Parts: sequence; structure tokens; C-alpha cells
Amino acid sequence: MTDQSPGLLQRVDSLERTVADLQANLGAIQHTLHQNNLRVFYPLPTPATQPPPVPPRPPEPLDQRAPRMIPAQSRPGYMAPVNESMAITPAPPLSPAPPAPLSAQATAESRSPAIAPRPATPARQAYTAAGPSTPPAQIAPSAPLHPPRPPRDLVRSTEYWLNKVGIGLFLLGIMFFFKYSIDKGWITPALRVGMGLLTGFGLLGIGLRLPRERRAFAQVILGGSIATLYISIFAAFQFYTLIPFPLAFGSMVGITLLGLVLGVRQDEVVLALIAALGGLGTPFLLYTGSSNLPGLIGYTCLLLAGTTAIYYFKGWRSLLGATLAGGALILLLAYNTLPFNPQMGASDRWAVQFGTISVWLLFWLVPIARALGQAPASAAPTQRTNRLEIVIERLVSGISQPTHQLSITLGLLALRFSGSIWQLDPTALGWLAMAAAGIYAVVGLALHQHSNGRQLAYTQGLVASVMFTIGLALLLHGDVLFWALAAEAIVLHGLARRLDDPLFTFSGHGLATILACWFILRLEPTLTQTAFLNPRALTELAVLASLYAVATIFTVAIDRRIYQLVIHAAMLALVWRELAADPTYMTMLAWAGYAALLHVLAVRFKREEWTILAHAACVGVATFFIVSLTGLPSRHSTLGNWRPLSDLVIMALLYALPVLVGRLAGPFRHTLVYRLAIHAALLAWFGRELVHYPTGWLLVAWAANVLLLFFVAKREQAEEYTWLANIAAIGIAALFMLSFINLPAQRVPILNTMALLQLGAMGILGAATLLMSRQSPRLMYRLLLHVALLAWLGRELAHYPTGWLLVVWASHALVLFSLAKREQAEEYALLAHAVAIGVVGLFLISLGNVPYQQLPMLNPVALLQLGAMCFLGAAALLMAEHRMRLIYGVAIYVALLAWFWREWSSIASGNAYITMSWG
Repeated sequence: MTDQSPGLLQRVDSLERTVADLQANLGAIQHTLHQNNLRVFYPLPTPATQPPPVPPRPPEPLDQRAPRMIPAQSRPGYMAPVNESMAITPAPPLSPAPPAPLSAQATAESRSPAIAPRPATPARQAYTAAGPSTPPAQIAPSAPLHPPRPPRDLVRSTEYWLNKVGIGLFLLGIMFFFKYSIDKGWITPALRVGMGLLTGFGLLGIGLRLPRERRAFAQVILGGSIATLYISIFAAFQFYTLIPFPLAFGSMVGITLLGLVLGVRQDEVVLALIAALGGLGTPFLLYTGSSNLPGLIGYTCLLLAGTTAIYYFKGWRSLLGATLAGGALILLLAYNTLPFNPQMGASDRWAVQFGTISVWLLFWLVPIARALGQAPASAAPTQRTNRLEIVIERLVSGISQPTHQLSITLGLLALRFSGSIWQLDPTALGWLAMAAAGIYAVVGLALHQHSNGRQLAYTQGLVASVMFTIGLALLLHGDVLFWALAAEAIVLHGLARRLDDPLFTFSGHGLATILACWFILRLEPTLTQTAFLNPRALTELAVLASLYAVATIFTVAIDRRIYQLVIHAAMLALVWRELAADPTYMTMLAWAGYAALLHVLAVRFKREEWTILAHAACVGVATFFIVSLTGLPSRHSTLGNWRPLSDLVIMALLYALPVLVGRLAGPFRHTLVYRLAIHAALLAWFGRELVHYPTGWLLVAWAANVLLLFFVAKREQAEEYTWLANIAAIGIAALFMLSFINLPAQRVPILNTMALLQLGAMGILGAATLLMSRQSPRLMYRLLLHVALLAWLGRELAHYPTGWLLVVWASHALVLFSLAKREQAEEYALLAHAVAIGVVGLFLISLGNVPYQQLPMLNPVALLQLGAMCFLGAAALLMAEHRMRLIYGVAIYVALLAWFWREWSSIASGNAYITMSWG
């Protein structure tokens, strides 16, 4: 270590001297650049006062101080990377120092390597004072080396427009000169054509000799020369017939080639466009009246081949679009000349067909070849995760490129145009579409192997699927076509899963959407076929089963769920269509069973959308049931046909659905809604089936349903059942009041069928009050039942002596007072008071009908009236309030006096008996 120390110190000294020399040279360079107004560094201002000295720190080891390089854009191009930790703030510009003499430099270079004490350099002092942790001095950003952009050259701008105006005025002057010369007869036709050709070639020479700085002007001159040559040849052939057709045609072809070559060499698309359009118009400019479609098509195809070759090398989209439009226009004009009869003009038809195929292949394959030859674009990775957004982004980016546009449109247009040329029938056109689909598929597979052709391969695959679908639609019909389209959708989904490409996925979705729309159109019922065992139904069942199986392999959950939901809905629609010829209850049974199955599957597999569909199926069942309520059965068919029995089966199935779902899958969350709906349906079902029977049967049935509702409400602790029971009770009250309108002639009171049924309904409702948990509704129900019982007694005893009704009502008042005392319910007492008032009113009415009595006070009416007064007297004893007992006692005493008066007034000496009785 001791031997190496002198050598290490010597190297450090040498490096310090080198740094000092570089700093001196850098200062001189800065001064020189400053004088030339090209400042590289902006020196920082020197502080007025020196900062306080920093205590020295031990230097950091050299191997731990990683050099920080200054970016290249902040230093001149000729400077080497500088260690930022050793950078020093540049001083203000120094005065120019003379370079050191060569002898001094040689002396410095030949200095002895012996170690000698050397005074500290500024770099060493700065490094020692600051230490390694002191941030280095920053160098200000350099000014741009390039001079500022000069102002716009108004002279050249003016010259550009003067070129355009000048060439226009020049051509206008030539036209007027020609017109004047022709009018004076100075210029013969041959001379006119010669002057035109001379002008064209002169402009051509001028345009070629112009310098590159006048490129825009040269382009105008060259374009004018080509146009002048075209016009000259056209005039020489059509106007003056100076040259024959072969020479004129060859000349125009030569001009076209000249324009194309000039466009390629000058790299100007405008020249190529003028030449291409002139070449396409040559057969029409030189038209002689004779038709030669094969020659026209052949010439056009050769010209289009040349323009597409230019596009392959140059990529001029305007040239490609213009020539495609021109070629398509020529094909349309040629098609219009074909005879209507497809058996005639075979050669011309083949020529047009050849042109169609040529245009299709040239403008389809050449852009693809150019796209493959280009370097693959480094597309930024997309941040989208939604597959639909990825597909839309890919489609938009593809449609915006002419290669994809031509791939999609040309094949379909060529297929349609070929069918029109030969007037093909659907079968032949279908096979042609199949062949085109195969070609596109082969090209797509070939492109898929190319690293730069994946996007184009997807486009070809899309067109192939569209062509294949068109072929199927033309070749097949009915159920076979339906199954074939479904098979194609299945294949597309299989390819999408294998290639993991969303474009195939959404192509399959599009085809499945077409199938769904077609299935809706196929829902028209057929009443002449066996349900589910006809070809149409079997085909649709097979398609639905296949699509359901394919949906299970989808990688996206939302796609799988949508497919399964739509297929279940289609099954419901299929069931409705197949059972449309049968009675409605068959569809209701099938839908109810399918809804129960959907509920079980939805809870088991946690599919909320299946639950929604099951609800929709149940709503459909309810709709069918509501419609069936309008068809009232005859009296002899009640409970004796399949419709009411099927309704009961459906209601029982749906009522037991929560238990079924709970045992097979899990808890059912919609128990309350379903059971309330079933109870309401049961009430409506009783109303429909018992409408032709006495009202009492319906009263008993509804009352039993109310009892069941209160029982379920108490067991399930659900107030909603109570609400439905109250609604049913209101219906019972309304029916009970309506039953008083048609009073049949009764021979036996109380013991007739109507009376017993009504009494049974009231008894069932009374039992229902025992299931009520709250006091207030129970009291209200019982009060209403007492009122109904009083009305029922009044109706049943209306044809008998009033005394019977007096006794019954008075005894009922006694019962009400006893209930009021036992249950401490003032409402019973109020009702009892009302009944007592009714008894008094009936008693007063009965006093007016005084029959002839042989035995006063011992006849039935008198005894019944006396019994009623006794019941009221006993009821008065149950009253807790003294004032009411007094009122009742006085009323009974007055009624007894009136009773004595009526009984004794019908016999002789009755007044004496009345006086004695009152006394």
C-alpha cells in the first residue's frame, strides 16, 4: 500500500492539472462565442458578499460518488459528458488571453512526474470546502443554436400566385389568338394541331428544366403540357380527322404513360391523376360509334393495373380512389349496353365479368400487399378493458383505413354486380357467395400468419362470415336455414374462444341477434300441427339447446347471462305458440311449471335475471287467469271441467313454491308477494266458479279464505295477510247486503239453505276474530258481526209476527250488555242501546195492529212482547250506570202500561181492567 501511494497521488495531481487547462480553454471559447452573439451559457450573478465558510468534511470515496451526467440538450454538441458533481459556476466573460507558447506547452507536457507540493487549485478548494453533499452549481440552459425563423417571403408568395394567374392569362390569350386566327382564316387545321402539340411539348420542356426551387410552378407547367397534348390529339382526330384512330389512340396512350412517368419521377400525385383520368377517358374521347366492350374492358384493366402498381410503391390514396371510381363508372356504362336477354351477348358479358373480377382483385389485393410491405406500426397499448369498447375501437380504426374499406365493400359489390350481369337465380348466386367466402377465408388465414397482417386477417374473416351468411340465406330456406345460421353462430363463438378475439365474439352475437329477430317472426301459431312434435318446433328446440350449451363456454359472464336469459324467454314464447291451439289453461300450466323451475335454478345458481324472468312468466300466468275470469262457466260445469282444476293446480304449485325452492336450492325471498297474489286469485276463482250458485256459497268460501288469511298472518307475523283479509271481509259485507235485495219466499225461517249459509259465513268470520292479535280490529269485526246477525234475524223473521223479532232482538241486547260488562267495551253497550231503541220502535209499531183477541194477555203476541220487556229489564240490571238503569226502567214501565191498555181495550168493560191494571 505504501508503494502505491506516490503513484496514486501523482495521478490525482495530473487530473487536477488537466481540469484546470480545460477550464481555461472553456473560458476562452465562451468569450469567443459571446463576441459572435452566440452565447451558450448564461453566467449567474456573483453574490455581493461571500457566504460563510463551511467546515470541511472528509471527502467521500471516489467509487461511491456516481457521476451525474448533464443532459445532452443542455450542452453544446462538441462538449463531452461532464461530471456534474465537479461542475463549477462559470465566471463572467474574461478578456481574451493569448494562447500559451508552444515551448510552454511542451514544458508543461514534459514535466517531471516527481511528487512535489502544489498549491491548491480552485477546483480542489471548492471541492474541499463544499464536500460531497454540497449541491453542484447549475449551468444555465443554453440559447438555441439555430437562428430565428426568417419572416415569410412575400416575394416568393406573390410569385406563387402570379404563376397561377400568369399561366391562366397565357392560356386565355392563346385561346383568343386561336379564335381570331381561325376567324380570319390565317391558321389551317393542321397548323392548329401542330401549334397545340408544339405548345404542349414546349411547356413540357420548360417544366422539366425549371429548378427544384420552382417546384410548384413546374407542376403547373407540366400539368398544362399534358392537358394540352390530350386536347391537341383529341382535336386532330375528332374535329379535323387529320390522323387515323390507331395513331390517335397510340398517341393518347403515350401521353398517359408520359404523365404517369412524370408523376412518379417528379413525385407529384397531381400529374399521375391527370394522366390516369385522361387515360380512362381516352376510349370515350376517341369514340367512333362502334362498340367494342372486350377492348374497352381490357384497356381499362391494363390502365388500372398500372395505377395500382403506382399506388403500391407510392401510396397515393387519391390516385387509388380516382381510378377506382373511373373503373367502376366504365363497368356501369358497359353493363348498361348489355342486352336484357342473358342468352345474348355472351362475349360482352364475359368481358364485363372479367373487368369486374379484375377491379375486385386489383383494388383488394394490391392495398393489402402494400400494407404488408410496410413496417408494422408500434401501436400504443390500449388501456381499455371492456371487450365491446375494444371491438368498437378496432372497427373504427379499421374502417378509417382504405385497405379495410376496400376489403369489406368490393367483394359484396362484385358479388351483387356479377349476379346482375348474368341474371343469376338465388341458388347460383348462393354458390358464388360461398366461393367468395372461401376465397376470403383463405386470404384471411394467410394474412393471419403474417406479423403485419393480423388486423387485415380479422377483416377478411368478417367479410368471409358475411359472404357465408349470404350464401346460406340464398341456398337454404325455412328450418334448414334457421339451423344453418345457428351452426354458423356456434362456429364463430368457437373461433372466438380459440383465438381469444372479441371481433369473432361480436360477429357471433350479431348472427345470434338475427336469429332472435327471425324467431320472433316465426311465433305465428300453426293450428294444424302437433304441438312440439312438428319440424319447426323441433328445429327451434335444437337451436335453443345448442346456443344454451355454447353460452356455457363464454368467458364473459354478462354475455353468458344474456344468452341464457334470452333462451329461457324464447322457451316461454315457444310454449305459448305450440299450445295456442289448446285451451288456455294448458299454457298456464306449462308457464307455471317453467316459472317454478326458473325459480329453483335462479336460487341455486344465484342468477337474479332468471328470477326476473320467472316473475315475468308468473305475471303472464296471472294475465291469462284475469282474461279467463271473463269466461263465466255454466252452472253444470263448475268444478267439473279441466279449467278450474288446472287453476287450482297452478295456485297450489305456486303456493308451495317457497317450500320447494327452500328444499332444493335455498331460501325464497318472494314468499309474501306470491302467496298474497295466490290468495287474491283464489278469491277471484271462487267468485267465477260460484257465480251461478246462491250467494251464500260464495259468502262461506270467502269467509273461509278470510279465516285462512288471519291464520297465516298470525303464524307468519305478516301484516300484509291481514290487509288482504280485510279487503275480502269488505267484499263479504257487500255480498251480504246485496243478498237482501232478492228475498225468496221462505216457508221455514232460519232453516233454509241461504240463511244457514249466511249464518255459517258469520260463524266463520267470528272464528277468524279469535285469531286477531290486536283488540281494536277484533272489536270492530265483532260489532259488525252482531249488526249482521241482527239484520239477518230481521230478514228471516220478517214474515212472522213482530213479537218473535222483539224477543230475539231483546235477547240479543241482553247478550250485548253482558259482553260490554265482561270485556269492558263501551262499544257493545252502544250497540245494545241501538238495539233497544229498535225494540222499542218495533213495540210501538206492533201496538197499531190490534187483532181480535179472545184471551187478553194470554195470546202469543202479548206473551212475546211481555218476554221482550223482561229481557230488556234483565239487561238494565247489567248496566253499571244508575242513570241508564233509571231510563230503561221508566221506558219499560211506560211500555208495560201501553201493553195493558192494548190488551184490555179489545173487550167489554176493558176500561175498568185498564184502570185496575194501571193502578
